[in-house]
Amino acid sequence: MDRNLLPHLPVIAAVARHRSFARAAAELQMSPSNVSHAVRAVEDYLRQPVFVRTTRRVRLTDAGAALVQAASSLLDDLDEVIGALRASRGAISGTLRINAPRVAFPDAIRPLLRRMAEAYPALTVEVVADDALADIVGEGFDAGVRLGNMVA
Repeated sequence: MDRNLLPHLPVIAAVARHRSFARAAAELQMSPSNVSHAVRAVEDYLRQPVFVRTTRRVRLTDAGAALVQAASSLLDDLDEVIGALRASRGAISGTLRINAPRVAFPDAIRPLLRRMAEAYPALTVEVVADDALADIVGEGFDAGVRLGNMVA
């Protein structure tokens, strides 16, 4: 798919929803001319009309209906994901990978894990208790605990 079409999909969906270029333009805060250009770009790419236009009416063609159905579903999913990401902004979540020597686990790491689990329930902590000096960055760890001068 041509990535240049992506910005035009919300325009197509708005025109279909309102059955009007002018009302779609008002919703999207665009000029009717820009809406028309977006629709034309999609139609040129598809090499077929998306809308049947008269001076009084705008309606979808069969191809336009298929496009709007697929695009609307994708746009709704994208809106949902973006909304969830914005809502979780600043929340601590995901996976934190830590590498630590076995001797540090009982007294230093375990108490921290309990407090972190209570404070950040959406955070998953993966601890690899390893006495070898692992390449923390190379092995995909976010942090490492080292004793004394055991820093590579």
